[in-house]
Amino acid sequence: MIENVFFKTMDSLGPFENKPHLAIGVSGGSDSLCLTLLCEKWVKRNGGKISALVIDYGLRKNSKKEYEQFKKILNKKKISNYLFKWDYGKRINSLQERARDFRYKTFEEWCFKNNIFHLLIGHHFDDQKETFLIRLNSNSDVYGLSSMSKILFKKKIRILRPLLSLNKEEIKDYLVKHKVKWIEDESNKSSKYTRNRYRKALPILEREGLTNKKFQKLLQNAKKKRKLSENRVLNWLIKNVEINPLGYATVVKKNLLFLNKKEFAIILNRILMTISGKAHNIKNKNLINFFNKIVSNKIFPDSNLGGCHIFIDKKKGSDRIYICREIIRNTRKQTLKIINDKFYWDDRFEIDMKKKKFLDFKKKINKSLYIDQLKLDGWKDINTKNNILKKNKRILIKLIISLPAFKDKNKNILSVPHLNYYSNLKNKKLFSNINMSFKPTLGLTRFN
Repeated sequence: MIENVFFKTMDSLGPFENKPHLAIGVSGGSDSLCLTLLCEKWVKRNGGKISALVIDYGLRKNSKKEYEQFKKILNKKKISNYLFKWDYGKRINSLQERARDFRYKTFEEWCFKNNIFHLLIGHHFDDQKETFLIRLNSNSDVYGLSSMSKILFKKKIRILRPLLSLNKEEIKDYLVKHKVKWIEDESNKSSKYTRNRYRKALPILEREGLTNKKFQKLLQNAKKKRKLSENRVLNWLIKNVEINPLGYATVVKKNLLFLNKKEFAIILNRILMTISGKAHNIKNKNLINFFNKIVSNKIFPDSNLGGCHIFIDKKKGSDRIYICREIIRNTRKQTLKIINDKFYWDDRFEIDMKKKKFLDFKKKINKSLYIDQLKLDGWKDINTKNNILKKNKRILIKLIISLPAFKDKNKNILSVPHLNYYSNLKNKKLFSNINMSFKPTLGLTRFN
């Protein structure tokens, strides 16, 4: 029975907190509605509750009417639901990709703000098969061929996919049995989308002998190989990479170059994601190009890649590679999020303070002060006034200027916490009790 399979899967995805509050991405299609109904039963058994998160992409004429249709189902079940609207602008290219990015970003931020740790998505086994074929045709390695995992870790939440062992037919049968109507998205039939073309090919492949059992074996083998590869990478990272609390990494050049191209790309990608705070992988071709560049050059070139600056301290003749956050040269400030009485700057630093100071700080942020990288001009300014360089001889200037600094609206430096710098006694009182810890989106040794 589908409910028994689902309950066992959910139990295996724990641990969950007492009386868990789960968020579910709901589109009104059969997958997400089935997930919502099953989850509603599971969460009741565990004394918790669920919230349905819905995106109106504004791409279909009847989207508002459709939302009202399945909102009735949710309200009848007393399931809280929240609607978010997407303005896709004038661009019509890459709509599916842009819509997906907006969906995940919106859902994750909502979960952050509402202290919810689990976001459930309705991907099922047919989606898994399509993903496998798409990646197989793109010459993907075992990381890609293992396809979607049931648990995907983000900085503050987990994305769970408890329907991956169920196929589309089982899902629809369950809804029919419970007399629940779902919405058919007409765009899913369009052959202009890659995934739809593979979806149409699946019945043909099954008739030719590529059954669900064979797909399951292929996926299991790919996951086993991926796990072995991840363990090798994990051991290498632990032995060879140092992460500094100031938000940079170091690795000995010769150890990095002992790796083959594929291992190099995987390992450097992980380091860059950790230091940049970015949740997206760097393009493999860019990583391989960088590998070829440093292998062929006798002199190591300073480079920017994946939101990071990579260099060797040439003055000391060191063989140690430094990887720090790239300097953002335009006027755009790095993102600042507020979650549960804490600020998160640039998806890398957690800023913690007492609640009274937090409320005062919250009023001032983006009005009379903001957080930005120190940058070279800021470093020259504060060093001229205070000769901080003597106190920080071991820290390279390229690392110092990437540090977070509190500035006023005129770009004057008020404080640089990691350097214990305060422009005056008033700012020392304001900023000295603020804790700033390097906590990137994706930890160095945690795999998705």
